[in-house]
Amino acid sequence: MDQLVQKARKDFMTVSDNKDAYSFLYPFGWQEAMIEGQDKVYKDVIEPF
Repeated sequence: MDQLVQKARKDFMTVSDNKDAYSFLYPFGWQEAMIEGQDKVYKDVIEPF
């Protein structure tokens, strides 16, 4: 299980927002997108919206 966690940490990036009290992981290589009304949105540059 530890190897799986270590691999996930390499393949994903972390977003944390202490003010709004949340954090999440998103796949490496995704880009932040601006969506009105949303705090944080990330998209796959290979498979766009």
